Amino acid sequence: MIDVKFSSADDARYGAVALIRRLLLEQGLAHWRKYALAFTLMAVAAGCTAFSAYLIGNVINEAYVSKNLAGIVTLGGITALLFAAKGVATYGHSVLMSRIGNRIIANNQRELFAKLLNEGLGFFSDRH
Repeated sequence: MIDVKFSSADDARYGAVALIRRLLLEQGLAHWRKYALAFTLMAVAAGCTAFSAYLIGNVINEAYVSKNLAGIVTLGGITALLFAAKGVATYGHSVLMSRIGNRIIANNQRELFAKLLNEGLGFFSDRH
């Protein structure tokens, strides 16, 4: 087994923080509009979750305290619309994040393949 030792300079250059920083600068800036839309959809989903939890309390109050059928139906309809909006927002941000991730991976694979095509025969003869 080969034991590889990294110095602190290597850690600074190849560590997790450096990798995340490089990925954000190279890939994050290229997809910032889609990231912004995905984060907005995440906020919508979170807001729908919080507001629907708040409305459930009002539905219970309308049912057991006020005994108001019209209030129950209205608040139940609003709650159903909130869950539908949450579902659409969750689906939207999931699709956007998946597409962004797939594009980043495809781009990295293209760059790696292009780099390998530019290497000489000596590069491949040294590696198996």
